[in-house]
Amino acid sequence: MNDIMIQVSLQDLLMGLLTICGVAVLIALVVVLARVAKTLKKLNTVMDDAKVITASVSDKVVKLDGVVDSTVDAVSKFTTSMKENQGLVKTLGSVAKACSNIATYLKEEQNKK
Repeated sequence: MNDIMIQVSLQDLLMGLLTICGVAVLIALVVVLARVAKTLKKLNTVMDDAKVITASVSDKVVKLDGVVDSTVDAVSKFTTSMKENQGLVKTLGSVAKACSNIATYLKEEQNKK
């Protein structure tokens, strides 16, 4: 019979183990990169949604800012007008009070009859 002998040196054994480890690391790297790509796609979708929401909110804030500015302007003008017409307001108040007193007097006179 023919005996066949295979000789494996320690260096060959270590090279084989390193090759197997290298292949395993490459497979793990491919899996990690695939997961990172999937995560980046989801993140891109979230960022697009955030961009739409931000634009919508920004538009509403700009409109609200205009409303607030208009309101502040109107109140300021009203206050200025009230200060300028304070005498007129007092006169109108006095006239209203006098009308009220006359109405009360007339009602009391009617009740006496």
